[in-house]
Amino acid sequence: MGSRKPVSLLTQRPPIRAIRAGDRWSVKLWARNLTDEEFPVRGFFFGNDPRDGYTAHGFTQLGAPQHAGVTVNIEW
Repeated sequence: MGSRKPVSLLTQRPPIRAIRAGDRWSVKLWARNLTDEEFPVRGFFFGNDPRDGYTAHGFTQLGAPQHAGVTVNIEW
């Protein structure tokens, strides 16, 4: 596996505060990985499969895909 270049993700954080009515409630819009980049966050290199004689292979786990949401907070 070797070293990799850093990945720059388009992430909106902190959330955009779209609506706020006093101190009782608020609506927030948020998004992460807006460009839906595939990027490794963890990797291993080892042999774990008896079918190929435990030959070492690289295994990587990808980061979270594009997602967005709305958070509504109401306090009473």
